[in-house]
Amino acid sequence: GGKVTKRVASYQAEAQSLVVQKDGKIVVVGYRENLDNDIVIVRYNENGSLDTTFDHDGIVTTTVFRYQYCKAYSIVLQTDGKLLVSGFSSFGNNLIIVLLRYNINGSLDTSFNHSGIVTLAIGSYSTHIYSMALQRDGKIVVTGDTHTSINDMDVLVVRFNIDGTLDKSFDTDGIVITDIGNFIDICHSIVIQEDGKILVAANKFADLNVSLIVMLRYNSNGSLDTTFDHDGMLNT
Repeated sequence: GGKVTKRVASYQAEAQSLVVQKDGKIVVVGYRENLDNDIVIVRYNENGSLDTTFDHDGIVTTTVFRYQYCKAYSIVLQTDGKLLVSGFSSFGNNLIIVLLRYNINGSLDTSFNHSGIVTLAIGSYSTHIYSMALQRDGKIVVTGDTHTSINDMDVLVVRFNIDGTLDKSFDTDGIVITDIGNFIDICHSIVIQEDGKILVAANKFADLNVSLIVMLRYNSNGSLDTTFDHDGMLNT
């Protein structure tokens, strides 16, 4: 009928992103609400049936922290077939970055930070990660937003090396935070240009009822590209 549904939780489950492998298999990522909030990956064959070569039943669930809130929003496919998943998880009173890498059979890749999972807190407040892109050299770039104070939220771009460590050639510490001019800045999408420059799409709230589209372009070292609308930021 052109439609596939799959129950993966006793409560709510959401799909957020997908990729298609070179062999035509479809990989979907999201999260489910049970006692834990688990990351869920489902792989389908080209005809829509579950791929039972992927963790025996086509479904992989990962608990990052027991009894914590965790959501995955983006998945990308490496050239070697491994799967990268990004999102965020609660840890104490804050939200932190979560980055996971899986082997082609659905197992966590233990060559990635020894466990297959990287977590990173930005400052003392909460961070959300919504989108991810891979550079040609295999480096991993994620974007979202982070609280720089209780009432201020700015655009965040973080770059990791292929092994999951922070890339310190990117703004000296791997982390770029950009204030685009208002208290609440939210970033949901990223792409890498052919020349290596990084484009992100965000929005900022001019007041409680009005928001503006903001495009930002960064050089490969993490600095804003001033050839893009004179300051690296374009408001619409």
